[in-house]
Amino acid sequence: VEVAGRDVWSMSTRARAAFRRRKVGFVFQFFNLVPMLTAVQNVSLPLVLDGVPARSADARAKELLQRVGLGDRAAY
Repeated sequence: VEVAGRDVWSMSTRARAAFRRRKVGFVFQFFNLVPMLTAVQNVSLPLVLDGVPARSADARAKELLQRVGLGDRAAY
């Protein structure tokens, strides 16, 4: 299987996980936010897990929430 020009099956399990985290997005049918986190924290979580500093990840999450019309929900 090739995704974005990369042979996914030739990757190690760790490399596939990193590739998914960086290159693949998921749209869930059910509500899958972490309930104890704010909207900003939920959106920034993948960035933080990828090593982006929390302050930068939160700024990007706020920007993205604004772009999709959810900026007023950032603290919820």
